[in-house]
Amino acid sequence: MAKQKPKAVNESSYLPPRPGQPWYSADFGASAESSEASDKHDGLGAFLPKQPSMREKIFDALSGELAVVLLIGLVSTTTAWTAIQASFHGGTADGSYGEYQTSMAEANNLWITAEVKYRADLLTWDTGAGGSYEYALYAKPCRESGESQLPDCAPYMEAVYNPYGEAFDAAQPLLETSEIEAGHSNRLQMLTGIFAVSLFLLGVTSPMKKRKNAAYLIAFAATLWATGVAILASVPIIIL
Repeated sequence: MAKQKPKAVNESSYLPPRPGQPWYSADFGASAESSEASDKHDGLGAFLPKQPSMREKIFDALSGELAVVLLIGLVSTTTAWTAIQASFHGGTADGSYGEYQTSMAEANNLWITAEVKYRADLLTWDTGAGGSYEYALYAKPCRESGESQLPDCAPYMEAVYNPYGEAFDAAQPLLETSEIEAGHSNRLQMLTGIFAVSLFLLGVTSPMKKRKNAAYLIAFAATLWATGVAILASVPIIIL
């Protein structure tokens, strides 16, 4: 049997590069795209796990049962606290308004008393008979000093009408307090409704099979809750 001759080797492929010629071959250091293509070609890419993105990690964390349970607990507690504070502020508003009405009733009585005194003392100014205590103390010196009319006697007018003015001024802060507390109560009632919506959305996510859609609802519910908490922080706390 005839012996086969060995194949001739192209020695030029093993020669060192000439000056100016690149030392690497065109196939050396292939790009990532070619390696991925080769993986797909030989089937290795099918066994490499796909790394989740940061967005997917956040959605997975939000849609987890532990996160939902914690959020439901926080929203429920905040809702109860807001409802209690709304009732406290509403009670304070009602109490202040009741005190305001009482003070205004006293002021009205003082006004009527001052008017009765003044009308009676007008007759006394003309006739010189009778007269109130304020007339004897303040109006007589004015008449003796040459005052022509009783309203021109400032000490007398102040003595008769000042009690009404003081009672009226004392009642105004009570009205302002009532209006401020009523505004706080209304704001807290609105927040209670917002927290109730957030709690409803969290409850809806439990039976949902697509956790990605559930994550969107959970994120929206958490945003509602955080916004409500920010508004809640601006309302004074009442502790009885």
